[in-house]
Formats: sequence, structure tokens, C-alpha cells
Amino acid sequence: MSIRKTVLSVLSMVIVGALSTAFAEPPPPIPSKTSSLSQEQKTASKLNDIQEDLKQRKLERDKLAAEIKRASPGPEKAELEARLEQVNATLAEQKHAFSMIITGGLELELIEAGKQKEKYDWERDLLEIVQPIMSELRALTESKRQQQNLKNRIDFHTEQLRIGKEAMRNIEAIDQKSLDRVTLKQYEQVAEQWRDKIREHQHLLEVAELQLEELTRSKETLEQSWKEQWEEFIQGRGATLILSLLAAFGVYLALMLPMRIYGFATRNRQRRRPLWVRILSLSYRFLALLGAFIALFATVHHSGDRMLEGLFLLLAVAIIWSLKSTIPRYMDELKLLLNVSSVREGERVIFQDVPWRVDSLDMFARLSNPAMSQPRIRVPLKEMAQLHSRRPAEDENWFPCNVGDFVILSDGQFGLVKWISPETVALRVGGGAIRSYTTSDFLGASPQNLSTGFAIAINFGIDYKYQKDCLDDIPRQMAQVVYDRLKSIESTGPHLSSVTVDFAEAAASSLNYKVVALYSGAAAENYYPAQRAVNQSAVAACNQFGWEIPFTQVTLHQASAS
Repeated sequence: MSIRKTVLSVLSMVIVGALSTAFAEPPPPIPSKTSSLSQEQKTASKLNDIQEDLKQRKLERDKLAAEIKRASPGPEKAELEARLEQVNATLAEQKHAFSMIITGGLELELIEAGKQKEKYDWERDLLEIVQPIMSELRALTESKRQQQNLKNRIDFHTEQLRIGKEAMRNIEAIDQKSLDRVTLKQYEQVAEQWRDKIREHQHLLEVAELQLEELTRSKETLEQSWKEQWEEFIQGRGATLILSLLAAFGVYLALMLPMRIYGFATRNRQRRRPLWVRILSLSYRFLALLGAFIALFATVHHSGDRMLEGLFLLLAVAIIWSLKSTIPRYMDELKLLLNVSSVREGERVIFQDVPWRVDSLDMFARLSNPAMSQPRIRVPLKEMAQLHSRRPAEDENWFPCNVGDFVILSDGQFGLVKWISPETVALRVGGGAIRSYTTSDFLGASPQNLSTGFAIAINFGIDYKYQKDCLDDIPRQMAQVVYDRLKSIESTGPHLSSVTVDFAEAAASSLNYKVVALYSGAAAENYYPAQRAVNQSAVAACNQFGWEIPFTQVTLHQASAS
């Protein structure tokens, strides 16, 4: 049997024992016997009966032993030996019953059971650790097991009495007058044997009932109140457990304090830690945990509580055994801790479709994004193991926009950014309503950040009759008029940077120009009014200089009659 199977079997025994203790039903009350004798008188009378029965059994044993010596080998001798074995068993049982009654159901089986340790095999060391735990469970269930055994014995003797009385009724129903002398003698022997059996089971039934009554009575006198049990636990094992945990916690904090102080002192430095520092830090954490466990075990060992000592040793063995199979699975995370994996400190990584800066790799990965409403998050290392990071460019943005920026999405939705989180982006749209997007959907909509500056471009056409001046005078005149009008608008004029008008193309019905107005980000709130103002200014320039705006024309050619 391997050690793993042994540990699992021991743990299963502990769990089963605890459950059986927790859910065991209390024994039913013993019906009181209506008798004029007191309890002490009944006990003394029963002890006298047991002693008399022991005397008779010893005489019977001696008689059987003599008959066995005289008997020749064969079925008769085998029968005598079986009867002698039964008598010896009855003697042992009666002696045990006598001891149980006078001691109130107490016995030294638990102490003597401890002497059987020599029977353990090569796994003796592990079993010796578990022995205190099993002894505690056995002590918790000893009384209930004794009561159940006595009740089973009472049920057995009751059933045997019923069978014996039924047999005697059948025996007494036979007409003895019709039997001859030899048959009558055999009849009387059988009847006497059944009477002896009935007397024996009646006696053993009364002894078992008295034992159960004495055991129940002694249990009631020894039972403590819930408050007393709680006080005993607090002053004993509870105090040991609390002190051991406090010792472990205190040692761990004391050992980790220098690392905390060092981390606090260097928290604002962006310098990456070299590999040897990371190895030293990881080793020191392991030593701190080892020191905490040693403090915990030393406190329990000093208190002399073998059960808690065994529990903590089993816990340590289970942890060490589990590391054998878990360490290979955590190699990727170990590489992350040493900063030699695909994700490294100070680099840019895409996590849940959002770019993040890797600030530190420790028991958790600490990521930051200055554009977020809450710029820092903590991520388990196992979620970072499959990602890849790279060094960011100096002017690379961490998000298309910031809180307070005005954006326009690919579907034309315009709004003010109110909230940015790793999960959602909230926009305040027209009328003051709030519209929320998942962060991945928001990025997928290719948001244009207007608060960093924007351009409004329109296509505008005039009639072909102005073809002679379409490349020089008209673009200059239109640009001046559009600029003057846009500059005069109170809300957007101060934020206008420039206006350009360039000839774009000679279309089918018009000469088209590209009108472009550049605004700073301060005008982003009035993006759509500014767009309308550019169109209005272009029309105003046409009105001022008398340029006709053509409409789409279709020329029809009619065929001749011939």
C-alpha cells in the first residue's frame, strides 16, 4: 500500500468517525422497573447472582475437563470440547459483566489498546502520528458503541428467550404418560436442557439490562454542560490552537516586514528588478512560510497536544505530497514571477481586448492603464501565462480616449465619455441620456476622439460657366468668405484653426471643391453645429459672388425621323 493510499484511508476514517459522532442518535431511555428494591439493592443482588453463576460454571468446566480426559477420540469428545469452549466464553463474559457493573461501565480498554502498536508494519511512523486522532475519535464514540453493543445483546437474549419459551410450550404439550421409561428419561433430559438455556438467557438478559442502566446513569453523572465544555475547550485545545496560529502569523509578518519596507521604499521606481533579486525574493517568501509552520508546530508540540500535532503533520505531508504533482503545472507562473516569460514588467500587454502596462509580477500581476476611471487592476498569474507583451512606443496611447473627451463612433453616434472601465464604456449622448458599450464593442466601433482636434470636410460644386476662374480666384475667394463666417461664430469661432478650399474634380454637372475646416479639441462639443456652419458658409460665398450651384442634369438626344 502506498503512502498516498494510506493518507487517504486515514483521512476517510477520520471523516467517517467525525460524521458518526455528529449524527449518532442518543440511546432511548430505559424503562424503569417497578420493584420495591432500591437501585443499590438490585445491583448487589445481581452481583450475587453473577457470582453464584460463576461458581456453577466453574464446577461445570471442571466436570467437562475431567470427562474430556476420560473420553476417547471421536464425535463425543469433540462435542465435550465444544461445550467446554462455550462454558469458558460464558465465564469470561460474566467476569467482564461483573467488572462493568461495579465500575459503572468504565474500563481500561483504551489504555490497553495503545499497547498493540507493535502490530503496525513499516508505516508505523505515520500511523503513530494518526493514533492520537483515532484515539480521540474512539473516546468520543466509546460510550455510544458500548450502549449499542448492550442493546444488541439485549435484543439477542430477548429473542432467545422467546424461542426457548416457545420450545418449552411444545415440549410440555407432549403426553408424558404415553412414553416408556427410556423415552421419558431422554424427554426429561431435553426438557432440562431447555430450562437451563431459558434460565441462562434470562440471567444474561437481566445482566445486560443492568449494565446498560449503569452505563446510562454513569454517563449522566459525568456529562458536562455546554458552557463547561466550551470553557474547557477554550482553556485547553482552543487556547493551544489560537496561540499556535498567532505564533505562525506573527513569525510570518515579522519575516515579511523587511520585504514590505523595501517594496514601500522602492514603489515609485520604475527600474526593473534583476533575475537574482527575483530568485532571492521568491526563496525568502518560501523561507517565511516555512518559519511560520515551524512556529505553529513548535507551539503545538510544546503544549503536548498530540492530536493537534498529528493534524498539522498530516496537513504538512498532504501539502508536500501535492507539490509533487502541482509544481510542474505552475512552471509558467514561476517563469512569470522570475520575469523570464512571454509577459514582462514595464511592457504593454492586451488583456481582455484592452491595452495595459505591466507594473509588477508578483503573486498577482498588477496592471495599469492611465485612461481608465480606475487605472489599476490585479490579475491572477495563471491568466497572464498565455499572453504576450511588447515594449510600448514613447507616444503610444493606452486608449483611444479619456474620460471627458467627445467621440464619434463608426455608426455616427456622438457623445461625451463619462466612464471607462475594463468592462464598459459609458457615453452621454444627445438629450443627456447615458449609453453603455462593452469595452470590446466600443473599441470595435473605431471611436474618433474629437477632443484632440478634428477636421470638417465637405464637397461643394459650382456651375461649369465659371471654368475660367475655377483654379485661382474662386478657391481663394470661397476660402476667405468661409473663414470669416466661421470665425464669427461665438461657440466655435475661437477654436477655428484654418480653412482650405481646393479644386477636387470636374464632375458630370459641376466643378467640385473640397472645403476643409480645422478645429482644435475645444470645439468638439459643437461638432455637428460646426459641420452645418461649414455648409452654410460655402452657400453664403456662392450668394456673395453670384456663383450658381448646379443640379444634376441629364441630356437627351432625339433621333431624326429618317
